[in-house]
Amino acid sequence: MNGIQTDFRDRVRYTLYHEKLGTRVITEPIGWEDDDLEYIKHSKYEGILTKLSNSSKYIEDGADFIYTVSERYGVEAEIFLKKEVRHPHTDHWVLSYSGVIDLSKIEEDGFEIKAKFNSSGLETILKSRESQQIELERTTTIDGKVIPELKTEVIDLPGKDIFLESSFVEDKSLYVKTEVPGRNGKFYQIKNVLPIKINGQSDELIHNPMVGQFEWNPDSSHIFYGINDRLKTLKISIKGEIKINPIKLHKMYGREFIAVVLFVLKDHNSYNYKETHILYQDPVPTSGASRIARFDKAYEINLEEGESLAFCVHTGADIGHSLWGYGDFIHEYLNPEIDVLIQEDSFFEKTSTKVILAHDFVDRLLHIITGQENILYSPYLGRKELGYEEDGDGALKGYACGHWLRGFDKLPAREDNKYKPFTTTLKDAFEDLMVTENLGIGIEKVGYAEKVVIKPREEFYVNRVTIRLPNQCNVKRKTAEKKYYSSILIGAAKGWNNEEAMGLDEYNTQSNFITPITRIKNEYKRITKYIYAPYAGEFIRRKPKSKYPNLDHKNDKEIFAFALKKVGWKYELRTWRDDLEVLPRGVYSPDTAYNLLYSPSNLVKKHSKFIAPSLVHHRDGFVRFGSSKGNSNLTTKKLGEGEVSENRDIPCMELGFPLYIPKELELEHEVSQELMDLLKGTTVVNGKTVKNIDGLIEFVNQKGETVRGYLQSLKPKGKGKWKFLEAFNYDIFRN
Repeated sequence: MNGIQTDFRDRVRYTLYHEKLGTRVITEPIGWEDDDLEYIKHSKYEGILTKLSNSSKYIEDGADFIYTVSERYGVEAEIFLKKEVRHPHTDHWVLSYSGVIDLSKIEEDGFEIKAKFNSSGLETILKSRESQQIELERTTTIDGKVIPELKTEVIDLPGKDIFLESSFVEDKSLYVKTEVPGRNGKFYQIKNVLPIKINGQSDELIHNPMVGQFEWNPDSSHIFYGINDRLKTLKISIKGEIKINPIKLHKMYGREFIAVVLFVLKDHNSYNYKETHILYQDPVPTSGASRIARFDKAYEINLEEGESLAFCVHTGADIGHSLWGYGDFIHEYLNPEIDVLIQEDSFFEKTSTKVILAHDFVDRLLHIITGQENILYSPYLGRKELGYEEDGDGALKGYACGHWLRGFDKLPAREDNKYKPFTTTLKDAFEDLMVTENLGIGIEKVGYAEKVVIKPREEFYVNRVTIRLPNQCNVKRKTAEKKYYSSILIGAAKGWNNEEAMGLDEYNTQSNFITPITRIKNEYKRITKYIYAPYAGEFIRRKPKSKYPNLDHKNDKEIFAFALKKVGWKYELRTWRDDLEVLPRGVYSPDTAYNLLYSPSNLVKKHSKFIAPSLVHHRDGFVRFGSSKGNSNLTTKKLGEGEVSENRDIPCMELGFPLYIPKELELEHEVSQELMDLLKGTTVVNGKTVKNIDGLIEFVNQKGETVRGYLQSLKPKGKGKWKFLEAFNYDIFRN
């Protein structure tokens, strides 16, 4: 490394540390001069990591230390390695790098030990465990350490109003016939289900009835709606026609009738008759001629809990008088044309659920996975009560699993408790924050300790020069193809494809957009696996444990997210009044809508600075709306901003200026100790301390032009190999 004297062994110092054996300065390993350190920006999480290829052999006291730890504590033990060099001007020891020796890869050769080195022990753990499913409520880490019980909050769910509309049409494949028996002059009644089948379903209580004749009460196979779960009002319209064809009319004595009826049934165990609504009454039931029964009626029916509906042809006759013997009253019903429409402005009473706030959620996952406490640092997710200066923009975001929404709990711990715990992966949690909040993730070191840092992605691209390279450089410039996007796919993978209802009204789905870029095929894909859809949350909370303790719901194990606000000491759902200037348009019951700012078009705005680099030469063009999985008619207007319509083409100008342009810059420049100090240093920008390595690095190219870029990678050894993304030049653009 240029600027560091390596001719004398006292210019470098190696230190090993283990929590049980303490700290030991060791003899320099053989081959330490060949260390190949690299700084590299993570391709997904944005934070800059240090990587090191190292083939050193540890000897004498170093080999003894590593051997002792390995034998006593095994491959999972951590030995921290720190390399320091003397500063060429102050002669003080300064950190060159630090990391963890991988005891699973050590090789013993006599008195020497060859060991691999990981620049970040935390990164290694996270990488190996980020995809493992973790139960959030467990009270031990993966390594068996005891941790406190999960801390949660409770929020009320006042409910999302839902418009339910289901329909039936005729089923011409079914044959309907009624036979009224003649029994010694007694009056008999027969009902038969009319031939209908589901045409559109938004209410889960509708069913395809089975055609069948019954004399007394129907059974569950004969109803088309039920069993009703709560008091409600249904709007029902039934219209159509059917041909009545007499088959046999014999020895009729009187009181014959034929009617098309809608039955309201009570007592779901016995299906007793509560109400009869006559749609059609045959004026000449004893006629031997075929005729058409036509009907067109609409009703508002108040259904109590436990009630059901049946749609039948009802016939009756007094035949077979004792003086005449047995008789017949038999008809068939042909060529049906039927439309049944059921509508409900549906509301469900308020319920409550546990939630875990965002910072606590991620911190808990990290604690379980790593065994380390308090390793998360995120002012964006942090709250004052956790020691941050203020509540961050993402502090009041809550997460719940499906069973929490239904009121299940892990206690009491009995065999009949069917509780399904809150389970997720760290990878899914990280991806959710990257998609819905546009956050980046890094690992920072403080001494031997490491912290996971989560902050807005833009903060990894600080628009301030923090480092200047002193020497003129030969710069290679090429297109950064991976930073051009021909399309955008953004939103949620789940929650919008519900089977119950309102799929087309759900706004928190996923949408795709097409950019003006055609030469390069590359998709900007940001999809969360968590559910932000109010309708999905509404449907599952309508299946509370108190009424449905044995029901398995498809979303029982899914994770739901909620934008919250704090009112006094409680947390509540944010509504449109908290975030928007005017009532949102294009959605049913906007007053009961929530999570409005997580719609696909609003997410595009959050990601605008990272989509905009593709569009620097298309400022007068548009990002065209392609399609949506749900409600593309929603229009929202955030406080102080313009309207956002889900199906609108987005002017490229609205996405603003990019942070960088899609050009890669490569150059060689020696890394002196002064430059290394700057790379490891910080700068105060607008009152915030930022890492220099996240800021702009300025240099002069072979043409004498001043250029700025964001560091993508650096190999400081030897000539020093640098790679950048070229910063957007506002001055050139304005000119």
